[in-house]
Amino acid sequence: MGVLGWAGRAALALTWGLLVPAPVGAEEPAPSPRLLQHLVDRTRVRVRLRPEFVFAIDPSGADARLATTRGYLRLRVPLSKRAEIDTQLRIANWNFDFDGESELITGSERSGTPFGELYDARLRMGTNFQISDAWFATSGMFVRTDWEEGADLGEATRGGAYGGFAWQPSPNFFLGLGIGLQSKLGGDGVSAVPLAELRWKVREGTRFVIRNRAARIVQRVAENATLEVVTRLEARRFRLEERNGAASGEDLEWRLVPIFLRYRVKPAEWLRIDLEAGASLNQRLRSKDGDRHHTIRDSASPLFRFEIQTRY
Repeated sequence: MGVLGWAGRAALALTWGLLVPAPVGAEEPAPSPRLLQHLVDRTRVRVRLRPEFVFAIDPSGADARLATTRGYLRLRVPLSKRAEIDTQLRIANWNFDFDGESELITGSERSGTPFGELYDARLRMGTNFQISDAWFATSGMFVRTDWEEGADLGEATRGGAYGGFAWQPSPNFFLGLGIGLQSKLGGDGVSAVPLAELRWKVREGTRFVIRNRAARIVQRVAENATLEVVTRLEARRFRLEERNGAASGEDLEWRLVPIFLRYRVKPAEWLRIDLEAGASLNQRLRSKDGDRHHTIRDSASPLFRFEIQTRY
């Protein structure tokens, strides 16, 4: 069974076991309307849409532009006062447009860009527990697929699991540590990824947040608005479509360090809007075909982002 099938069946079994515990020899009573209404009232749904635009990604060779669209859906269903199921779905699309020719991808016959549109889809299902007033725990599993249009989706799919604990002694401080295990692209082994989150209220209206490879300073500028300085390390790897002259299983690695200002406003309790402007630093695209590597770099590119989120 492939990673996708394994992770999907395991996630389904986990959800079924948590939501529908069936005692042997006993018939489950029908849930009361009051219980169903309570679950509906406490269930939380978040939906986000984020378009992005980056220019001049490769000034040393073929200039390029990048347009990105991201979607995000999160569903949190309570199991009790201290436990919930947390399901997240993320989908992203990247569309590069190169002005000149590029030899980044071996055997590419595309005009204007060495590769087609790139996609990233991630499904995560986990459980969150409140152990005590100050201690929390989380665990779950995920499956993700990173591919170029036309690539083998089976080879582009990875799965894994994660777990961790968090400590929140006061509303002003939160610290979480954990670890994730993830299969490598193409099924070539397993990698371990450390997980960390820190939220610290430095003073009234000012917060400092670190989450894995991202950091931000948040300053409240109005009752419903904040101004933030954000930076993070982004690293992605995609399975490419097979081409003439290219070895089977060629991959594309993409790394960058964006740093930008974010203006976040909440015009309503259920609506949030983000406006971001900054630069994408130390950007690198590298294809790997066996022992051969082809790389293009960019020191800095303007970056513009817009995001809208609804919450129910």
